[in-house]
Amino acid sequence: MKRSGIIFLVAVFALLFALNACDEGSSEEDGDKDDKNGKKTDNDDSDAGSDADGDTDTDTDTDTDTDTDTDTDTDTDTDSDSDIPPQPEEGTQDEGDYCYKNEHCMDGLYCHSFSMVTPDLDGHCAAVESADNWVVLGTVKDFVTREPVADATMKYKGALLTSTMGPNAGIDYTITSGSDGTFEEVKKRPNPASNRIGYVARVEKSGYYMSANGVSDPPYPGGVRNHEMLVVKTSDLTAWSETLADDTQMADYVPLGANGGALGAIKDIDTGEGVKGASLKSQSANSKAVIRYLNDAQDGFTDDVTGSSGIFLVVNPALAEKFDAFLGDQQINNGPATIGSTKGLIFMVDMPIEVDEL
Repeated sequence: MKRSGIIFLVAVFALLFALNACDEGSSEEDGDKDDKNGKKTDNDDSDAGSDADGDTDTDTDTDTDTDTDTDTDTDTDTDSDSDIPPQPEEGTQDEGDYCYKNEHCMDGLYCHSFSMVTPDLDGHCAAVESADNWVVLGTVKDFVTREPVADATMKYKGALLTSTMGPNAGIDYTITSGSDGTFEEVKKRPNPASNRIGYVARVEKSGYYMSANGVSDPPYPGGVRNHEMLVVKTSDLTAWSETLADDTQMADYVPLGANGGALGAIKDIDTGEGVKGASLKSQSANSKAVIRYLNDAQDGFTDDVTGSSGIFLVVNPALAEKFDAFLGDQQINNGPATIGSTKGLIFMVDMPIEVDEL
């Protein structure tokens, strides 16, 4: 009995060993398999993890710990502008297609957008119901903080009359920004023959100096060209005027606003950040304009290049004088900024730059 019992136990162990060997052989023949958690195991990786003496290494985690689907976060943890679509080619976007300026849209369409710096992600090309209609839309923003400004009043008139008469220019119509700073109304399209230079909005709001913003220029497509109306706090304008008091070239132009002047900013169109180290140059060889740049501390001005805010000041420009932006010798703007000045108003202008394409 003892001998037969021992023989029986030996036979059982031999059978179990054979079955285990068969299981290992079949798993090798089956190739890659999914474990209970749904993760795929690779026989080649398991073999590579075996010990030299032939013992199988059970810690074969090299393929399941790679987490290639969760650890490669470089595509989702990029800068905040990663969701902004690439700039479309001009004239290529059809109705409903993304845009942030009229030039992106096909003939007969305009860009329905509330912002340009940074772009409105819902901006799209649209058509007007009538050739006489003109869609006036956008957002009123604080020039320095870029926060929306509610309950601001915009008074629209031709650029020539605004430049010559300032606050006393007539009013074609008035629009008021909503609680979120945005506005949208359908108005009568300006007559290009009587508004040959462009169309301007005078923007008023308590605590802010009255500003003038270019709205559009001929031939006036179905919607406005400029989707951001900027206003500057009276306190900011006063403080900047005081810092310029000792600048001999600025003596006839301060205080700003009362003696005219134009404030602008060279901005990264995707992020809204200022472009540092940029300069402004007139297209006119006979320009008498004087240009200054806000320093990094925003408590004074220099005469060489922009600080981190990208803000610049222009005084004594000619009527509708055009300027380009440069980084060193490289021109960086797609189109010129048209700048004017008149007493009693501070003109505002943005120069959005495609920094990624520089």
